Amino acid sequence: MGRRSGRTHRIEIWFVVDGGAVWLLTGHEPKDWVRNLAAGPRATLELGGWRAPVQGAVVDDLPTDAPLRAALAARYRGEDEGHEAWAAGALAVRLTPGG
Repeated sequence: MGRRSGRTHRIEIWFVVDGGAVWLLTGHEPKDWVRNLAAGPRATLELGGWRAPVQGAVVDDLPTDAPLRAALAARYRGEDEGHEAWAAGALAVRLTPGG
């Protein structure tokens, strides 16, 4: 939900699953949806036709060489160039089951 509007927001974003969590990487500056999760971490994750409640957390201390950063860059290689540099410095968000 929007932290100000209270309205539901929906985004499409690249992701990778690692250690029972879904990881998202966003630009170097927090997007509106990241600020919404920081204000209220409950969200709904939808993958295809599957939906589940999740808790979101911004992970400020994820090392730039964390394997999941490389996994995400590799998963979407071919969509665009320069994924490795982007993934190494992007802001990480972890979604875990529950809500």
